[in-house]
Amino acid sequence: MKHLDKNFILLLLSELFTVFGDVFFYTAITWMTLSQSNSTFVISLLDTVDMLPALLFVLFISVQIDRLGNQKKMLMTIYLMQGFVTIVLWIFLIIYGANLYIILLGIFVNSLVASGKNPVVYKIIVSIDKKQMAEKNTLLTTGKKVVTIFASFLAGIFAESINVIIILDFITFFISFLLTSFIQLKNDVVLENNTKSDFSVAEVITYIRKNNALKKFFFVIIILVSTSVAVTLSFPEFASKVYHLDNDGFGLLKSIYNCSGIIVLIILPYMEDIVKRFDVVVFLAGIFIIGYGSNTFLLLALLCIVLYGIMSCVFDIAFPPILQEIFPEEMMGRLFGLVTIMSLLMGALGELVLGMLIDYAGVKIILMIIGVIFIICSLRLRKIKAALNSSK
Repeated sequence: MKHLDKNFILLLLSELFTVFGDVFFYTAITWMTLSQSNSTFVISLLDTVDMLPALLFVLFISVQIDRLGNQKKMLMTIYLMQGFVTIVLWIFLIIYGANLYIILLGIFVNSLVASGKNPVVYKIIVSIDKKQMAEKNTLLTTGKKVVTIFASFLAGIFAESINVIIILDFITFFISFLLTSFIQLKNDVVLENNTKSDFSVAEVITYIRKNNALKKFFFVIIILVSTSVAVTLSFPEFASKVYHLDNDGFGLLKSIYNCSGIIVLIILPYMEDIVKRFDVVVFLAGIFIIGYGSNTFLLLALLCIVLYGIMSCVFDIAFPPILQEIFPEEMMGRLFGLVTIMSLLMGALGELVLGMLIDYAGVKIILMIIGVIFIICSLRLRKIKAALNSSK
């Protein structure tokens, strides 16, 4: 691995600390709420409230990211506000106890504050420099996965000590705030004098519409995002009806899938070349989906899930560098705000539609169809990739 810029390392560490705090807190607060309410619906409500601010406000916030510039100060402000929200929530929990409405309000406000964080982070990565984009996104994505596993495990141990968890959560935000303050960006300037941009989301959409290769690229990505949820949706039915393992089988399939992405760190030195073969990654993902859905042998299925998990992680890593290289920097905040909305909506729509189709047609048939769709998309991506390269 080539030498990474110290500014990116500071950004990476700040993100890993705040992700640890977020997962640590959310896992514990979810367990506390479930133990007191004994309601799965309440947990669904927590997840919905956590996702809602991104759907409602991320586009507005992403516009401000591009319009105002100063992404470093913006990220520091987000960390500071998240820490403040955490302390306020802690005070309310001490005064009023584990009140569901207070918890929901705290999660909503925290998610609202953090809803612009991903667009800011991706824009800062570009502002640092456009070198080693694949390696940087690999470290960011897989680092978050590792931290999530570790934080979830610790949260389970400390779930009963909510005061300790909230204090540690606040400390992680404070550390992230300090780390970000040392980042030095060459292009972190206010863009208010840039008369070439109207700083609207419509400008980004128009940019995409005028480029036929980009239109086709986003269309294929939408198909892949909305259909890929079929794999995780299949876990409960496969565990119970195919392998007859019930809840322990479901946990096994889910753990194998989540952990497999960490293996991507092994191929980190080759990630730049792998990103260039994005279409091959999608093709292999389709093959592994078919392999998983077409056999009844647990070990073979687990192997296919591991391999698909690796391809899925590479897919998540490869997508941002492609966009970061193609799009003008002044549109980067709005672009990733738009991508966030697209991913949330298409993921939710895919779960709804595929959930019904799996119940109607059977999980194996649906997985076979999804695998074929991935292979067809990979063939389209091969042609689209050449057009995208010529448009840079």
